[in-house]
Amino acid sequence: MCQDIGTIKLLVQNNGVYIDDILAAEINERYNHFDARMGKVFFYFNVKGAKIPVYAEIKNKKNGFPIKKNQDVYSINIGGHSLDFNFYDRKDAYNIPIGGKLAGDIIRIKADDHLALTFNHDCKHFEQRQQCKFCNIHKWPSQTNSTLDELVNVAYLYQEEHAIKHISITGGTGNGVDKGLLNVINFIQRLRKKGVTLPIGLEFEPTSETHLFNELNKLGVTTVSCNLEFASDDLRLRLMPGKGLIPFNSYIDTWESCINVFGKNQVYTNILLINDDDETMFMPQIKKIIDVGVIPSIGILLEQEGASIKVFLPEIKKQINYFKETVAYLKKQNLNPRLAMAGCIKNGGYSPLNEFYGS
Repeated sequence: MCQDIGTIKLLVQNNGVYIDDILAAEINERYNHFDARMGKVFFYFNVKGAKIPVYAEIKNKKNGFPIKKNQDVYSINIGGHSLDFNFYDRKDAYNIPIGGKLAGDIIRIKADDHLALTFNHDCKHFEQRQQCKFCNIHKWPSQTNSTLDELVNVAYLYQEEHAIKHISITGGTGNGVDKGLLNVINFIQRLRKKGVTLPIGLEFEPTSETHLFNELNKLGVTTVSCNLEFASDDLRLRLMPGKGLIPFNSYIDTWESCINVFGKNQVYTNILLINDDDETMFMPQIKKIIDVGVIPSIGILLEQEGASIKVFLPEIKKQINYFKETVAYLKKQNLNPRLAMAGCIKNGGYSPLNEFYGS
């Protein structure tokens, strides 16, 4: 697998894709593709027998790379090169009834057989009117109207249908010192009691209740991501008036505790690319993160409906250099993002880090 596919994936995520109305209707009919109706799309390139997942925005004809169809083959043209790709087909699983609903109306499956569960849409930062300006968790379309029993039941159904291989769990930050992890533990216990046995990836804020990590690990949480979000302290404070107050050292303390429990190559932090991040700060901070033993999952910041920020991205050459420098330092420190066992990191559709890293 060559690094060129990483650049292609990054270009697609920067520019988005254009799907005309006729093709959009066909995609929804043929694949029951929920994300396409919400302004986002998941698909994958076939490169030397490997599936390269891509999560991208649907843009207008002027800005997005146009998706074409020739017979049953979808393709996209980037820089004069046409690449074939496929959509994930899970229509059969989505049409299985659960209670008075269909499974696909409760939860949709992401790339790489990945089920992303948002078990809680409440967040203390929204309650305190200090929410992250790029976040719209209160408006996330999936699971908003689903009960915990429905989430558990559909997760078990997808497992038994062999439609998923791993799970991620996220939610808003709780008010207690545990940051909501006790509620996560209770939810995972319900999954396990039902018979869901798949590995789980979990995202959460820094917490002093690090003894809970052992309980999570015993319940089958294999992979965790405690998300710094942005490299510079100033940008975190400006875009995250609540979460940005958490000092960098608190992340380090939580990361180190996570590494002790979950092990090498299983502890991550999301880093979002945005134009007004301090470029002189970016790579030094990335190297500090890697020196702790944490893998920074770098991806571009996509605009979200209902969020309060207009996103401008760094120039593409700068982004490519960030990925190349990060990969070089990860390899120097013998860390490998391709070894993640569960969650959005294993999914890989949100970031081209795995493709820049190579096989």
